[in-house]
Amino acid sequence: TEEKVLSALRAILPADRTDAEMPRTEAFRPDGSDVRERVEEAKARQGRMVLGYHLPYSGEESAIANLFIEAFSASPVSRLFMNVRERLNLCYYCSASVDASINTMMIRSGISEKNVEKAKAEIAHQLNDIASGGLSDEELETARITVLGSLKTLKDSQASLGEWYLRRIAIGAPSDIDALMQGVECVTAEQVAEFAGRIRHCTSYFLRGTEE
Repeated sequence: TEEKVLSALRAILPADRTDAEMPRTEAFRPDGSDVRERVEEAKARQGRMVLGYHLPYSGEESAIANLFIEAFSASPVSRLFMNVRERLNLCYYCSASVDASINTMMIRSGISEKNVEKAKAEIAHQLNDIASGGLSDEELETARITVLGSLKTLKDSQASLGEWYLRRIAIGAPSDIDALMQGVECVTAEQVAEFAGRIRHCTSYFLRGTEE
């Protein structure tokens, strides 16, 4: 019965227990020094590369961050997709994701070992180009339209809306969708460039496939 289950749980996890210790963890905080690198092997045909970046994210920069990640990675016309994957054919996929709660951007790629260094160089080139003001008006407006469309669709689903508000509240970011959309409307290419210029590469991981 429900009462038996609750009694068993109370016996295992008494409400007044105060002697439990939290596990000790080591938080990595990049200091601008050399990139941490690690290589491992697995029985797989395809290699996996993950690049970690320290993201200068704050709640007040949400609109700028959204436009940057859209133009840099999130869409089929983004810098990473069009250049690393399509133009140079260096990988099977290449995309970035952001965890604003720990100020981190991760770029993940399915890639052959022979193309790892070339892909790293091209990713760095595309990031530096945006930071140097190379984002075109067309790229910026395409990203703006896409981000605004995504924010509008949030209102169509209570579940999506609830998850969005929870994430925003958790990181202390403004949680007014209409205000965020207004911010997206006003973001300039110069703001995106300045934001990109503060992003720092801090970790590099490659899982080498050992099967032919």
